[in-house]
Amino acid sequence: MADAPGKVAKTSRTVRDLMLSHDRTKPVFLQEPGMDKAVSAILRLAMEVSVLRDRLATHELLADRSGAYTREEVESFLPDRDEDARRRAWRDDLVERLMHDLK
Repeated sequence: MADAPGKVAKTSRTVRDLMLSHDRTKPVFLQEPGMDKAVSAILRLAMEVSVLRDRLATHELLADRSGAYTREEVESFLPDRDEDARRRAWRDDLVERLMHDLK
């Protein structure tokens, strides 16, 4: 039996809203605490990947349209110290949020 389209959209929106709130009450997906924490971490990673894929597709499309840079330039790019520090901070924050979900 298939869910109604509106129900799927509402469920997706509810999960997204719950997972994005930093001061949220942790939702319970499964009764087993360890598995529930793993599901929370997986959902966070899935959201991050989804956002990254959208942004990457946008950049590739804009670069292609404007001729601003090539895929080879992206592949060979080496960040400077400031950019490297920014990226490390972002990764550290992601790991911290994932670990929070697993507590």
